[in-house]
Amino acid sequence: MLRLLRTSFVVLCLTCVAVAPAHAASTVVGETISVDRCLGYPLRDGAHRQSVNAEVNQSISGIPPRVAGTFGPGESGRVCVGFQNTTGKPIDLDLSTADVAADDDGIPLVGVDGATYGASSWIKLPARRVKDLGQGEIAWLVIDVRVPDDAAPGSWYANVTASSPVSQSSIDGTSKVVSAPSVAIQVFFDIPGEGTRGGVVQNARAPRVIWWDGLHFGRIGFLEKLRGLSLATIRFEWQNRGSYSDDIKAKVVIRSVLSGRTVETIDVPEGIVLRGVTRKFSGTWEDHIPLVGRFTPSLEVTGSDGKVAKQELDAIWVIPSWLYLLALAIALGIPIWLRIRSRRHYGELLARLDAAEARSTDDSDDWGDDQY
Repeated sequence: MLRLLRTSFVVLCLTCVAVAPAHAASTVVGETISVDRCLGYPLRDGAHRQSVNAEVNQSISGIPPRVAGTFGPGESGRVCVGFQNTTGKPIDLDLSTADVAADDDGIPLVGVDGATYGASSWIKLPARRVKDLGQGEIAWLVIDVRVPDDAAPGSWYANVTASSPVSQSSIDGTSKVVSAPSVAIQVFFDIPGEGTRGGVVQNARAPRVIWWDGLHFGRIGFLEKLRGLSLATIRFEWQNRGSYSDDIKAKVVIRSVLSGRTVETIDVPEGIVLRGVTRKFSGTWEDHIPLVGRFTPSLEVTGSDGKVAKQELDAIWVIPSWLYLLALAIALGIPIWLRIRSRRHYGELLARLDAAEARSTDDSDDWGDDQY
């Protein structure tokens, strides 16, 4: 009996050690959540509840799996997502599903009806509403997935949205303010098969001139409005020509044309490019800009297939901004100087005319005296 109790105590301790870190990490928004994270909690209103201390930010936080997993055609499975109430008061959550497409910049956009490669019909929610979700509390949802038998290989997209019921308040009895905190979790599916991966760089460009002085004077407002004068933003697009999502990582290496030395390396923020979509990326050269020189930016883009696309852009001239101010002063000073010079010459001409008239009058007087 004593041995049995000792064994039970050891198992309990090991369970606590294993579960506690998982609970602590579950508050991280955007973390990949395993299906096991949904198990072991009391089930109520179609959701597993977990009480966690959280800071109030007047919103709802989503805790999604960024990629739901690999499902074959005709296969079924389960995916776990979580929603945390950080609004500061108990709320109800209305749950819904929708397809995912991309906006004009290629960024994933939720709630698009009839979107290409939409997969909202593949997922089934355990409930349509979670009632009375307390402050800081997380509602974990176990979502059933059923992939159609005719699903083509490639990436497919859906989202799960949680929103609190709309609340309205009157202002002066005439207008109303509508407030509805909500969050959408993107659920991506990769269907295996004879799909392709990869894409190409398009429309890569950089400014030709940066007016810079090394003292950050180039950041003043009227210079920043003249794009490319104070900071160099390198822009490009990635066209996904494959059947699967591309997780793009890119950097720009700035090298001196004169010495070939690397001056700066710019890390471009990562982004996912949906299947059949072109997305815009940019990185800005704003640190370690020399006083003057000519520099070549080289773009390196790595796709999900591990291949690196390289492209060298047109050289960037870095010119001290005080030269711009000097040129501006000269441009303003020349007409002022010309006008002053013109007025001086005009004054000298009037003086000569007055002198000539005075001499003419004197000569006339002399001639009249001689006759008498």
